[in-house]
Amino acid sequence: MTMKHPTPEELVSWIYGEGPKQLSAHVKECAECRAQVETWRGTMKTLDDLPAPVTRRRFAPAPVRWAAVAALFLVLGITMGRFAFSTSEANLRASVDSTVKEQVAGMRAELSQDFDATLQQARAEDRATYLLALKDLNARHEAEIGVLKKGLETVVALADYEFEATEQRLAQIAAATANPPQE
Repeated sequence: MTMKHPTPEELVSWIYGEGPKQLSAHVKECAECRAQVETWRGTMKTLDDLPAPVTRRRFAPAPVRWAAVAALFLVLGITMGRFAFSTSEANLRASVDSTVKEQVAGMRAELSQDFDATLQQARAEDRATYLLALKDLNARHEAEIGVLKKGLETVVALADYEFEATEQRLAQIAAATANPPQE
């Protein structure tokens, strides 16, 4: 009697607890389906063990930017108010221009330093994450190599055994043909 196997979709649904409950008995009895389910569960565990992507900001946080803009407008307002009663418009413009340029240069330098610090921190976090992932990958690679070596040793041992058995059979056949039975 041939066994009707469930579709891969039904097996996946069953793994997630959404499929028919009758599949439990089938998976327990059927080695092929049980092996497929174990392979998928192993893959799911491997994917769950991978590190989550790191989310990072590349620019200064919004409150810092808003504070910088507010400070700029405050200084600009104070400067313009201070010189509003000045009699010389040219002196006023020159003073406002130089003050604004100094403040913009200072803010630019401060934002650049904040950006550089944030960028360096993000790079350090990335390096640490990549290093952990590489170590994990290397450990898995070493484990797989060990399994492959053990498998190859088993194949070699079985092949040696089969060669010896074949050699003995050939010797028996050669002996039987060399000395034909006499009647």
